[in-house]
Amino acid sequence: MVTTARSFIVPAALAAPLLLVAAPAIAQDTKFARGSDGGPPACSLIQGADVQKVTGARRSFPSEQYPYPQGGTICSVPGAELVVLNGADSGKRFDKLLESLRRQDEPRKSISGVGERAYAMYPKPKTSVQREHPQGLIVAQRGPYVVSLAVDAEPGKPVESIEPAMVSLMKTVLARLP
Repeated sequence: MVTTARSFIVPAALAAPLLLVAAPAIAQDTKFARGSDGGPPACSLIQGADVQKVTGARRSFPSEQYPYPQGGTICSVPGAELVVLNGADSGKRFDKLLESLRRQDEPRKSISGVGERAYAMYPKPKTSVQREHPQGLIVAQRGPYVVSLAVDAEPGKPVESIEPAMVSLMKTVLARLP
């Protein structure tokens, strides 16, 4: 059984209930496997060192990649989680995830200069773990890809303070897409 060193798995604090149940059953040695939707492996697009460089956070655990139940891949690295979906319906699949988690009505802040239709979300914590370890979420589209990146906020600071780091990391990820 594979376990993560974190309590949240992507996207943001949004998919934690789904993946904490599903991850042991679906986890495999898939660190660099393509998604079932033909998309690139999420762990080929982000590394823990990328997160550490922009956030200064020093955490250590190996990156882990999981197949995303709706196609695509999820990569968990120290301080962040990345979901990569591919295909004409990737935006709809991500929106359905938000709906299934009752997060579709969370406020979205438009972000310019980062992919197509990029926005940030700062989900209201629903659990004590989410309150102790808040994450911001940035979502962007580039061509057929929808990419969501959840980044840990620094404890004691407003979750919105992580936005510059999220934008920087998203630019890095999008530049690495094929």
